[in-house]
Amino acid sequence: MNPARATRSILPQTTLRRFLVILTVTCAFSWLLCSCEEQKPSYEGYGYLIIGPEAVLPSVAAFGDHKESLGLLVDVVSLESILGSTPGVDDPEKIRNYLKGYADLTPQREFVLLVGSMDTVPMRTAYPDPLDHEWRDVPTDFYYEELTGDWDSDGDGYYGEYGQDMSQGTDDYGAELFVGRIPWDLPEQIESMLERVMFFEEDETSRMKRAIGAAATISSPCDAAVWLEQAKNIVMVPAGYDTTTLYEDCPSANPDLELTRYNFLGQWEFQEPGLVAWFSHGNPHGSYYGEDPYTFIDVDNIPRDVAPAVCLTSGCTVGAPDEVSLGRVVVREGVCSAFLGSSRSTIYGTNPVPAFTAQFKISSSLISDRRALGEAKIISIEYYAHAETVPDNIDGPSFHQDLFQFMVFGDPSIQLR
Repeated sequence: MNPARATRSILPQTTLRRFLVILTVTCAFSWLLCSCEEQKPSYEGYGYLIIGPEAVLPSVAAFGDHKESLGLLVDVVSLESILGSTPGVDDPEKIRNYLKGYADLTPQREFVLLVGSMDTVPMRTAYPDPLDHEWRDVPTDFYYEELTGDWDSDGDGYYGEYGQDMSQGTDDYGAELFVGRIPWDLPEQIESMLERVMFFEEDETSRMKRAIGAAATISSPCDAAVWLEQAKNIVMVPAGYDTTTLYEDCPSANPDLELTRYNFLGQWEFQEPGLVAWFSHGNPHGSYYGEDPYTFIDVDNIPRDVAPAVCLTSGCTVGAPDEVSLGRVVVREGVCSAFLGSSRSTIYGTNPVPAFTAQFKISSSLISDRRALGEAKIISIEYYAHAETVPDNIDGPSFHQDLFQFMVFGDPSIQLR
């Protein structure tokens, strides 16, 4: 969580114990539901649309061929052609209207890769709180995934306002597409990042079944650590993942190592895992914990010379698309072949169970079911949307913010082993 925007709240110990019991039961139930689903889905025959400026399209040619070799139906369209031929009040609406036509071609949800930073291929900025347009400005690619809602039904130019444009009663928060983004603009950067995706997808070595999980205190000691232990024991171990855990000040969870920068980066460089997940506070510069912030990974301190991983984090603003944020840097440097993180502050409220369980849904979808990263994100969002009415959950604008802010940097169709 960004200390400039929010302060830490501490849950009473009775609330924490209740939360841990509920979390354990909820996670186990979620795993049982997931275990009944079709395993290892194939996306052969799915559409894969690549959109980028004309000048960078040669840089995606090899990647497009690679995706076609995997059975995806690849289309490459220039941003200029979309903006020049599609109606809309502004560029984001033109792109969204084009995507509506693409999504209508098939009943199944397709993949879309946007190639370029938000300055080049614009995001929609949402304003979840109709009473606060200053703080709650949320850049989001969910605007290009959810295609049926009216994001500005009151016509005031502020999109995604809770209760005025969209609310639980008027929109299902479902998605018609799975969207990822290459968040840089130079052709050589784009080509390098896509090469790392192809490397990841072709890698069949044992490292692909290794994972690193790190957890810091979010509101009360051991809260994220207990959640990660559940994910490890219920999801990762049964799926055959050799998982190394690092926790902040939580010996009762029996981590393999204490969460420090030396341990976290050292294990990442030594093991070169296929999956890395970390849950902590954050800002665009990096991920941290403690009242006197201790940063254990940041834009100046990342793993070096490692094979790429799929990376997941919940830290506030770590994936800010409008800054040189940690999420953008680890994808640019090839540390992560794909990154799932938030563009703004993640809000848990007094009852963190819905948010933690939504994150658990991502893990179970990715690891147990081997669903694509973009689909796992949408499964989590659709779960969380229905959890809005849980007692003591966050209010409507904060609910909107949590829905809108999570995005995929990299390939949305990438799957774990």
